Amino acid sequence: STDKDVSVEKDNIYCEGKGAFANPQEKKIRIDKEVRVEIKPKTMITCKGPMELNYENNIAVFYNDVEVEDERGNILADKIEVYFLSGTRQIEKIISYGNVRLSQGENTAYSEEAVYDSPSGKIILKGNPKLVIYPKD
Repeated sequence: STDKDVSVEKDNIYCEGKGAFANPQEKKIRIDKEVRVEIKPKTMITCKGPMELNYENNIAVFYNDVEVEDERGNILADKIEVYFLSGTRQIEKIISYGNVRLSQGENTAYSEEAVYDSPSGKIILKGNPKLVIYPKD
């Protein structure tokens, strides 16, 4: 464990932040704050922290002002769980909780919970969903 700046790289995932605790036997790491995670090829996730990554179960959980950015759009929420495919460590799905906002260009969706299936690109909004869609010119 440390309270210093840290960076961790494994497979296609690069993590950095301030303060950490790692348990190599259980294949777990927690980064305490100012978390920034890059999942190659093109996904960036940031949060105030903490972030808990469990390689054994292929899941990362992000807390406090979480933002996911990639070429398909952005997701903002209070808490986000990212599930990975076990073989490739690519994103399988993202579940967002609390004050969820999804944006793609000018279009925005709001809800209390959202489930994003990465392979299909489909999103399920739960809890008072609201869509703001602008027509194309």
